[in-house]
Amino acid sequence: MEEKSLLESIKNCQTAENVINEMQNILGEALSMYDHRKLAWCQHYVDHMRNIELEKFESISAYILEFIEQYTKLTAEEIAKLKDNTKARGKGDMTLREKILLLEKTKDLQFSLWGNVQGKSVMHKKIEFGNYECAMPMNKTTMTIIFRCLWTSYDYCSSNLI
Repeated sequence: MEEKSLLESIKNCQTAENVINEMQNILGEALSMYDHRKLAWCQHYVDHMRNIELEKFESISAYILEFIEQYTKLTAEEIAKLKDNTKARGKGDMTLREKILLLEKTKDLQFSLWGNVQGKSVMHKKIEFGNYECAMPMNKTTMTIIFRCLWTSYDYCSSNLI
């Protein structure tokens, strides 16, 4: 099923994580009984579920980027508020947001996208993804650029150390 929103996508991925968390009991039992066949089956299933999660992140990211104008378009009220603002935004399309941040999180996952969609200078600006932050490379601060962030509560690097 193809999701059409970041929230819908992350909820489905959290459901997969809930199944994986329940499988930890089976995995622990297989480990304690030296049942290498069951251990391999569990690990294969976990890997398959997590690959599906990554595919969903890729898919929703592609969907958002394909229809980016839905996320950057300002409403009539926002445009009117900008026109009334004495602090001018400078050059650029006044009907579009300068930057976007889409962020959804659950207890085990966080999906987010940040975009400097009009290529405005963001020198020395911290880009926050919930509890995490990054900064633009100095030579890229005036480029139209998109950052994606995927945070997981599990560790990809040491999963083979069981």
